Amino acid sequence: MTPHSFGRLCACYLFIAAVSLICTGCTEDCTTYRTKLIGDVGWEKLQTSTCLSASEKKTLVDQRALYKRANLVDLLEAQSVEEGLREATIQPGDELLAEIAKASTDMSDPTHR
Repeated sequence: MTPHSFGRLCACYLFIAAVSLICTGCTEDCTTYRTKLIGDVGWEKLQTSTCLSASEKKTLVDQRALYKRANLVDLLEAQSVEEGLREATIQPGDELLAEIAKASTDMSDPTHR
């Protein structure tokens, strides 16, 4: 093997390794992204994320609007992205609203503390 062909072979292996790392990083980033707390990701990043579908983004924004009205944003931001999506799937709008209303009432009740 000539030094020139050996150099090409090394360059090809380095290129393949780099592409492999980049692709693996993308997959791990999306998995890690979904396990991060919503508050840590940030609402702006959730909207520009390529890891979430348009319907998932809308679901989280709708949830945020509901929680914001009930002053329980901290509760939602303490969940991971995946938990937030799962909760929205388990509790459709009306049930979620009822739960938030109950929690708001409980929090404003001085005997509840």
